[in-house]
Amino acid sequence: MKKTFLSSVVALFIALPIQVYSQQTEIVKDPTKLYTIAIPSGWNYSGTKSKYISTLKCSETESSAEKLTFIASKNDNNLLNAYEENKKSLSEFKAFKILQEGDIKLYGEPCKWFMYTFTSQDGTVKMKGKYYTVMHSGSGFLILYSITEQQYDFVQATFDKIVTTLKFK
Repeated sequence: MKKTFLSSVVALFIALPIQVYSQQTEIVKDPTKLYTIAIPSGWNYSGTKSKYISTLKCSETESSAEKLTFIASKNDNNLLNAYEENKKSLSEFKAFKILQEGDIKLYGEPCKWFMYTFTSQDGTVKMKGKYYTVMHSGSGFLILYSITEQQYDFVQATFDKIVTTLKFK
C-alpha cells in the first residue's frame, strides 16, 4: 500500500448490476463514522473494522467484480499530492489510460477527479472508471469505481449520484 493513504483506511464497495438510481435511498455510515452516503433502498450492506482498515460493502447482488470504493486516511493533508500519488499508483494497471480530468466540489470541499480505462491482467476485459480525491478536516478520501466498459454509460449516473451524497462528520 502507498504511505499516502495507508493508515485508518475505510473502504465501501458497491457491486453491480445496478438499476437506475432509485428515488428512495438509505443513509449508510462507514464503520469509523467519518462520513455517510445514501445508497438505493433495498441494497444489502455489511461492515468490518480492524486496526488499519474498515470496510463497508453494499450491493444489489452478491457480485463483487464491479464496485464503487470509498477509502479514507488521515495521512495526507495536500489534495494535489494525494491526487498525483493516486494517479501514479493506478497507472500500473495494464493498458491504463486517463480519458478526462477535472475539478468539482464534494460536500463543499475541493475535489479532483479523472476518468480512466484499463484492461484486466489476462487482457480479456476492458474496464472503465472514475476516481475522485477529496480532503476534509485532515483526512484524505479516495472514491473509485471501475466497471466493464460496456456497462459504464448505464451505471455512471448511479455511481455519480451516490458520490454526491457523501457527507463528512
